[in-house]
Amino acid sequence: MKSRLRNLKKSDLNPLFIWRNHPLTQLNSFDKKEILFADHKKWFNGILGSNLTATYILETEEVPVGVIRFDIETEDQRAAKISYLIDPLKHGKGLGTKILERGIKKISQENKKLDKVFGYVLRENLASIRIFEKLAFIKVSEDTSELKFEKSI
Repeated sequence: MKSRLRNLKKSDLNPLFIWRNHPLTQLNSFDKKEILFADHKKWFNGILGSNLTATYILETEEVPVGVIRFDIETEDQRAAKISYLIDPLKHGKGLGTKILERGIKKISQENKKLDKVFGYVLRENLASIRIFEKLAFIKVSEDTSELKFEKSI
């Protein structure tokens, strides 16, 4: 299947809202509450215009199947926090690995200052843990509810 990673655009507002509020997404999310559309729209417009956030959509056969966001977390802009989400109806097809691989490649090409990416994963989200481990992320910390993975780029 042909796929590509592209920049976030206004037409992605509704698919992201639907994905985010799907029960399967909520199960693996840090914030388990359903999001109101008005709050989602405010958040979406904020990341769409942010200089400290890079957000990409993975498309397969020109249909959006996932989103990955990199939030620049440090003043020197050398580290970015990863958040990603795959369309809950498309789980189990290797798209999590694909979006992380391509997203990291794209952000490292666009932001030459960046030398590290990291992500937090709930302990019960075994699929995401396997993806981070498969892509050679190092587990740098853990507590009772979450793990932190990090990778130099």
